[in-house]
Order: sequence, then structure tokens, then C-alpha cells
Amino acid sequence: MNDSQKIQEKPVLLTELMGLVAKCEAVYGQKWVFNRVLALIMAELFAFGRHTITQLLLTLGLVDEDWSAWYRIFSEGRFDEEKTGAVMLGEALTEVPADDPFMVSTDSFHMPRSSQTMPGTGWMRGLRTAKFKGNCSPPRPHRGGGVDPLPSLEWGGVGWGG
Repeated sequence: MNDSQKIQEKPVLLTELMGLVAKCEAVYGQKWVFNRVLALIMAELFAFGRHTITQLLLTLGLVDEDWSAWYRIFSEGRFDEEKTGAVMLGEALTEVPADDPFMVSTDSFHMPRSSQTMPGTGWMRGLRTAKFKGNCSPPRPHRGGGVDPLPSLEWGGVGWGG
């Protein structure tokens, strides 16, 4: 039977992702910084296991390379999270009509941190402490990881204690 049509399917996810990343290119001062950030984003898609910078570089096959330039993207302020997040939020808002609500869903996890100055940390029950003891002591949790395209959100009634 030759009466059925063949429909050409086009991979949309990669095209949309590349378009979004291209809109963030103006945020970075130099082309090589943008190229490295783009490579890290692609590594995020293919990395199995933990999504740390080290694991992403291993995913890219940069086993014998000097990684210091990759780490300097984040340690010396070449990656501006606020400006990148503003671009992402602006693009997300174009998908929703102005009079419709913008639905936001978040997920979080606790990563023990000991810094007194790290944003997003607060006192909580120790992760290895029994819930009934109500111990409110370090380690201090850090919310999530990665780039958050939204401005800082309030926890809205979620309790920290035991």
C-alpha cells in the first residue's frame, strides 16, 4: 500500500536548546567563554552520574587536558548567572500569554554545606540525626544546583526542623 504519507520528523529539542543558548551569547564577553559554556551544556545532556564540572569535562573527553580554564569560567566571574537567568526567564515568559498565570514548579534536595556565607543555606536537622530528636545543628543545606532561570523564590511555609 502506497497511500500513506511519510512524515519527516525534525528533532525539536536540540534546535530549541541551541536557539536559547545562542540568545545568551551576548551575556559572555568573549567568544571562547561562550563556546566553553556551550560545550558544558552539551555535556549535561550526555553525562551519566553526577553533574559536576569535573564529570562534564570527562564526558567531553578532556581527560588529559588542563582544566583550569574551564574552572575559571565560574571562579573569575566570566559566567554571569543573573544575566543568563534573566535571558532564560524572558524566553520562558514569551511562551505564556500575558494574561495567563505563569506556573512554576521547583524541586530541591539537601546537600550538606559548612559555609556561613553561602547563599541559600540555613539551619536544619542533621541529615543523619533521627527525626524524633529534633537536633537543629550543622551541616547547613544548600538548595539545588545549576542555573536557576527564576529569581530567588521564597520557601513558602516549608519547614526545616524535625
